[in-house]
Parts: sequence; structure tokens; C-alpha cells
Amino acid sequence: MRDSEIKKIIKEKKTGRFAAGNGLYLRISKELSVTWVIRYTVKLPGTNKTSRKEITIGKYPSVSLHQAGLKALEVKESVKMGNDPAIEARIEKAIGKCEINNVDELAVEWINHKKKNIKTWWRNERYYEKDISPSIGLMKPKEVTPLHIKKMIEKVSVPGRMTVANDVLQFAKELFDYGIRLNLLQFNPARVFTCKDAGGIEDARDRAIPLDELEVIFATFRKHYLKFGRDNYLNCALLLAFMCRKTELSESKIEEYDLINKIWKMPEERIEAMKRSSKKKPINVPLEPEVVEWIIELKYRAGCSPYLFPSRRSSKRFDHVGPDTLNTAIDNMFKAGLFPDTVKHFTVHDLRRTSRTLLQNLDFDYRAAEICMGHKVMKTSEETYNVDDFFHKRREAQRLLLDHYAPIINVASG
Repeated sequence: MRDSEIKKIIKEKKTGRFAAGNGLYLRISKELSVTWVIRYTVKLPGTNKTSRKEITIGKYPSVSLHQAGLKALEVKESVKMGNDPAIEARIEKAIGKCEINNVDELAVEWINHKKKNIKTWWRNERYYEKDISPSIGLMKPKEVTPLHIKKMIEKVSVPGRMTVANDVLQFAKELFDYGIRLNLLQFNPARVFTCKDAGGIEDARDRAIPLDELEVIFATFRKHYLKFGRDNYLNCALLLAFMCRKTELSESKIEEYDLINKIWKMPEERIEAMKRSSKKKPINVPLEPEVVEWIIELKYRAGCSPYLFPSRRSSKRFDHVGPDTLNTAIDNMFKAGLFPDTVKHFTVHDLRRTSRTLLQNLDFDYRAAEICMGHKVMKTSEETYNVDDFFHKRREAQRLLLDHYAPIINVASG
């Protein structure tokens, strides 16, 4: 049987079972559902009798003719060894797969493990699917050698993706470490490499954007608003005012913002500093008038979404805006050459550093500024006895920042 024959049968809306060889059949139901079925014969235990059985292995075209053929050969070999594939399938469905045949299957287990422990598991999945799987996904874990890892890294280590290369190498190390824990291999082929073999040692960023340059940046955002987007514009504005981490804002829900009392009640589970604190509690962030106006506009733009920054396209991972959306929007502006030459490259995190530096230049209290940033500066004993949430200091800091930022941000597009 060929693919052309299958398509012809489907087009003619024929129903029934059509042989494809080695006990493999294409079955088309009255509802025109197309599935692959494998028929085989097993000997009944303790007798000379045999029993005719069949198992369904998937739908066409999700399972291709080639894949179905390979599965039919696997079933045939399994039956020769005295196994019953139907019973094995029921056991696997009941307790899960107990066998890992390739790196792709190991990655599924590893990513499921990551989902239970970290919020950014999607990065592991994305980098694996894009940069690791194409090179070694179908290999058995114990067959992967350092040479395979070297070739994989070389494909990723191209200009503009050096940080990605380091991440991919780190994820490969974690992946094979997990394989060792599952007793699938004894040696991690990625552990012999360091970041020098991938993207190189990354220098810590120290970019704080001067106010005159920040004015040019927001003017460029407004000039190219169709490309950059109003949501991204206001996201940058709020990040400068709040000094919070990107995900603390992008994952926030509208219900967290009390616009009557002008407070953003940030839940403790989303606050990075609270993860290392013995006293977990939400933080009340003040909302100055300019910030309230921006949030009201974002609520209107969010429509029926519960999120302040809803996903603008269907996503399997997030209902809110993706964690890379703002970074990508800024990078695309640079790639398109839309910023003047006077504007040096910057990242989303540089906005946070810009506000912290500005507070320092304005002689704002150092300790209060660090707390406004969400940094953990209090010891455990002080957390126990000092219950002040520094709300008034947060308001004072936000007011100082907005006195400089609002004239730059709240400018009508020309």
C-alpha cells in the first residue's frame, strides 16, 4: 500500500479494513475515522489453541504509513518472543510507559519533571524541540557521545545566538543527568563541555539608559506604534515605574489592581524574593495617578481576559503574554534598524536597572530602593519582627521616578 492509495480510498469514502502487509490494516469507520490496526495471533497459555487479536496504534495521518509499518514489525517481533502486545498496551496505559527507547522519550520524562519544580519549564521544552531533538532526538540515550553534543552545539553557536548556545548546552547536561538518575546511561556526554565550547563566557550587563536616550527610545516606539504595539509601550512604562521583574508584571491579573485604593496586591507566589523567604506574604505596591491611567487603558484593551497583558494569539502554554514577547518586540525594532544610531542595544531587564540607577542618582535611601526592587535585604530575624511593608517608601520612590518618566512617556503620538 502507498500513500496515494490511502488518499484515494479516503477520497472515495470507502469503509472497511484495507491490508497494508505484516498484519497492518487501515480501518475506515462509517463515520470516516481513519485508524491503523495491527492484527496478530498468539498462543493461549497452557493450550495448543491460538487467539486472533488486534491493537489500534493511532490515526492516519498523525501516524504515517511508514511509522505504522515500523510499529507492525515491532509487534511481529514481540509476538515471536511470546509477548502479547495488547496486554502490554493495557499495562502501559495503566501505569505509564516503563521503557525509554530514545532521547525524545527521555526528554518527555525530563520536561514533566521540570513542570513540577520550575515555572520556566517551557524554556526547556522550547530549546529541546528546536535545538536538541533535531540532532539527537531519535538516538538511544546511551549511544549519544560527546562528539554528537559537539556537533549539536556547533549548529546553535552562530552570531546572535551565543546565549542560546549556552542555554542549550546547560539543558543537555540536565537532560542526561536525569537519564543517569533513571539508569539509562552511566556517563553524561554533555558534561565534558563548558560555556567556552558553546556561546562563551557571558559578561554581566551594566546598561542603565540615560534619560535623554530613554526619551528617544519612547519617541521611536510611538513613531512605529504599529510595529511595536501599545501594550508593549505601556508594559515598558510600568516596568520603569514598578522596578519589578518582567514576569511579575506580565502574569498579573486585573483583579490584583485595586484602582479605588490605588494599590496593586502582588501575590506572594509570583514574587521572586518570597521564594527564599521564611515569611511569605503578598506585597502592596502603590499606584500613582499616571500608573492608574495606564492600567485603566490596559484593562480596556484586555477585553474579557482576566490578565492585564493577555496573550495576543492562541498559545498552548500561556493565557497571558509570553515571557519573550517584549524582548522579541524590542529586538525586532533593532533588527529593522528603526532606532537612531544614538540608541545602543538594550534589553527589558535594563529598564529595571535604569530605574534603580536613577534612584541612586537622586540620593534615595539605598535599603528602601533595594526593597522596592524586590531584593531580599532583611535577615530572617528582622523579617519576623519588622512587619513594615515599606508602602510609603515605595510610593515615594515611584513618585520620584514618574516625575522624570511621565513627561517622556505621556506624549501624544505625532
